[in-house]
Amino acid sequence: MEKLAINGGKSVRKEKLWILKPYFGKEETNAASRVIKSGIVEGGNKISEEFEEKLAKYLGVKHCIFLNSCTAALHLALILTKSFNGELISPTYTFTSTAMVGLHNKLNPILADVEYETANLDVNSFEEAITKKTRAVMPMHFAGHACDMDRINKIAKENNIFVIEDAAHAIGASYKGKKLGAISDLGCFSFHGTKNLVCGEGGALVTNNDIWAEKVHILKEKGTKKHFFAKEKDRLGRTFEAVSAGFSFIQSDILAAIALEQLKKLDKMNGMRDSIAKYYNSKLSKLSLIKAPTIKEYAKTNWHLYMIKVPKEHKDFIIQALNKEGISANIHYKPLHLHSLYNKLGYKKGDFPNAEKVFDTYVRLPLYPGMTKKDREDVVHAVDKVVTYINEKF
Repeated sequence: MEKLAINGGKSVRKEKLWILKPYFGKEETNAASRVIKSGIVEGGNKISEEFEEKLAKYLGVKHCIFLNSCTAALHLALILTKSFNGELISPTYTFTSTAMVGLHNKLNPILADVEYETANLDVNSFEEAITKKTRAVMPMHFAGHACDMDRINKIAKENNIFVIEDAAHAIGASYKGKKLGAISDLGCFSFHGTKNLVCGEGGALVTNNDIWAEKVHILKEKGTKKHFFAKEKDRLGRTFEAVSAGFSFIQSDILAAIALEQLKKLDKMNGMRDSIAKYYNSKLSKLSLIKAPTIKEYAKTNWHLYMIKVPKEHKDFIIQALNKEGISANIHYKPLHLHSLYNKLGYKKGDFPNAEKVFDTYVRLPLYPGMTKKDREDVVHAVDKVVTYINEKF
């Protein structure tokens, strides 16, 4: 048995393998440089519109609006659906934005439990959480694995509830052949530096509703009709109208240029992730103590994250030991009901046992495009080394 680095042995790697890394090339650098040299660097211009058109086509939707974050998209989605003065259902195992945007729209966040196997919204828990005050539900496709959208959409329709997909993790992933984010009333995406399509910071809202799309263009530009005015031919001596309250949610064309180049190679990047995940699955499934990710038959994941399941009593040691071996490993979300904000709303430990089990047993391993053959072999070597030690020690 190899001596663990945490116990004074030699580590698998000298230089640490990070848990994620954006996949950039000269294409992104050149595209951003062209926009900078053009002098037209603000948002809403030619490059942003090209990105919106191409992403809409890729997803199979009528409208895509490029924004400065997924949080902005989620917030606007609630405004579009006029989901006020009621309740918003979201999974407790998600980033705070999914539920927090409800507070900005006078909606009480109603948390629901998740399935242990996928960490996605548990449909039964969602259904039990519905009341006469429920206005919308935000299923979040954790790690790029689809929620059970047929069941969610059916229940929502029966109860007159809007479905807003939080597809922050899910660009390029699908459910029964349909791209995630394009299956319900509205879809919201993230292009944050940690995501599968990266432009640093950014997001998008997608819909097939013409009226909603027009309204988003107004809301994102401080409540003005600047987007539509810019398309008019005779603008000299005139300006655009402010027609409502709004927000500064527009995104720079510099970042749109980066996002556009990322979109061109999105399928390639997701394919690279898939190849690495398959390698992990083939090797790690042979080890005791740990369990590889579960993929449902209806889902084609984009492998945004690779999460293994480990025994609760060994989780902290496994994370520490892997990091000492030069392999980044960590937890992901802490369930919302364990955060102080949601404690103030009446939630407490013990409310959602599956989400707490996910928190106690899920460990994230490195997975990103550009990982070398040696990188992935080192990950498996380190996991095997740590698991072997635990098996013999305990």
